[in-house]
Amino acid sequence: MSILQQLNPEEYKQAKQLFAQVLELDDERIHTFLQQKCKKNTKLYQAVLELVAVEKGKSDFTLTPQGQTFEKVFKHSIEKGSRIGKYSIQSHLGSGGMGDVYLAHRDDQEIYQQVAVKILKNKLNKSAFERFQTEKRVLAHLEHSGIARLIDAGTQDGLTYYVMEYIQGVPIDDYCQQQQLNIKQRIALFIQVCEIVSFAHANLIVHRDLKPQNILVNEKGQIKLVDFGIAKSLQLLPGTDNIQQTMEGFSALTPQYAAPEQFKNGIIGISCDIYALGLLLYELLTTKKAQDLAGMSLSEIEQSICTNIPASPSKRINNQIDLLAFKLKTNSQLKKQLKGDLDNIINHAIKKEPKNRYKSVDDLVKDLKNYLQSRPISISNKQLSYKVTKFLQRNKLATIATTTIVGLILFASYAIVQQKNKAIAEKQIAEQVSSFLVSTFKNADPSKTLGEKITAKEILAEGVRQINNKDYDSTVKDQLLTTMAEVYYELSEFDKSLDLLAKINNQNIQTKLTKVNVYKENGKSKQALQILATINIENLKRKEQLTFRMLKAQLLHIEDDYLEAEK
Repeated sequence: MSILQQLNPEEYKQAKQLFAQVLELDDERIHTFLQQKCKKNTKLYQAVLELVAVEKGKSDFTLTPQGQTFEKVFKHSIEKGSRIGKYSIQSHLGSGGMGDVYLAHRDDQEIYQQVAVKILKNKLNKSAFERFQTEKRVLAHLEHSGIARLIDAGTQDGLTYYVMEYIQGVPIDDYCQQQQLNIKQRIALFIQVCEIVSFAHANLIVHRDLKPQNILVNEKGQIKLVDFGIAKSLQLLPGTDNIQQTMEGFSALTPQYAAPEQFKNGIIGISCDIYALGLLLYELLTTKKAQDLAGMSLSEIEQSICTNIPASPSKRINNQIDLLAFKLKTNSQLKKQLKGDLDNIINHAIKKEPKNRYKSVDDLVKDLKNYLQSRPISISNKQLSYKVTKFLQRNKLATIATTTIVGLILFASYAIVQQKNKAIAEKQIAEQVSSFLVSTFKNADPSKTLGEKITAKEILAEGVRQINNKDYDSTVKDQLLTTMAEVYYELSEFDKSLDLLAKINNQNIQTKLTKVNVYKENGKSKQALQILATINIENLKRKEQLTFRMLKAQLLHIEDDYLEAEK
């Protein structure tokens, strides 16, 4: 039962009045204001906080069993300069469900060291106190460079505290945006998180509260995992024999990142963290939360998380996305990267039933590394076409070069077969194509370059130079330009592709459709639609008609002309 449900009519009226006064204040000023107004009326204080949390969609706050509210209660009145053990308090860093955290430093004659001091709230109930003690023991048990280190612990003047490594960093989602990391860089950073969580799991610790605020990135780009306040040990750690691993009502959680089983009081295991990691990756790659829980009551949040299936990440990409943060130009580029493997990986991690998710964090990491290396992922379809596609992606430069050669050879062969009665013409075409192939690709031969590697782009540039400088037959030249333009398109060199397409004399269907694709990927949907308007669909083959209709629908959708796109 929430705090609001426990209020009588007069108390509820008071809570609503205070709520109206604090709604426009920031979090820090809200707490200062309520401390003055509520005095020692903790229930009223918490009720207003619950109203604020629901109104502002604060579903990323940690929800605790104490009154089932977003807990930020009275802070300890510890002033700057006060001493806790060997440590001098410098400033207040923040509050959580169990305690307040202060920046402090040790400045005795032995050493100077900046630290974070977490002090237990003195009004916590027994189960909360035990969780505080569990967090201390969990941190002492986990020694990893990616986990905030426990330095000291003790009691003073009735206050229980422990001292941790102070992490100067920013939440992982903010870091990705600030540094404008592309998709692969975000995945690489996320893998760091997974490896730390996997270490905790190997030590039989489930974090249970993985969210951006608890995953910090320092100035060196290194991940630091913090706040094991609601972590669960899958074994009995020393001194935890009597600690309840599941509290009455429900276990502590952060609604936005909680797995369905955390609401249902189900078995809490490593699948709980795998689910949260899936939600985190969803957010890093789309800048959107998997589910919008803003304004929902706790029961509505539970219903949504336990029953609603989030849309695949690629389907959440729209004009509100900050593409510059991904170093991309168009939404379609981002959708293209997410669609397929990344959609499948994330959707698999956030399955409603724990048994249907990845069996371990290591399995999740393995699929992400497969994606980065253009290898098939474990949960993909097993069709040969998929495996071939991944092979081609993995060997892109070699494939482009090979495709160029094969395409040109096939063209030459086709020309010869179709023009049997024109022996002279076919001979000229074959000779010109052969000469082009030899002169272009001999530059990639290590024996000709003294071992120096020649890139695909350099080979293509040499090919374009030859096309421009030599007097090729117009038919051959048009085909060579079209092929080279398509290769540049595949490399996302859109301007170079358009330059070559503009030089083609016979603007046939193939040329026009290539232009349309280039304009679409370059964010110029209006120009692409103008080219499509010049094509008579009745003159197209069935396969070309299908390509035409799909392209037109995609372009109309980009232009927000949904009615025409549907037609």
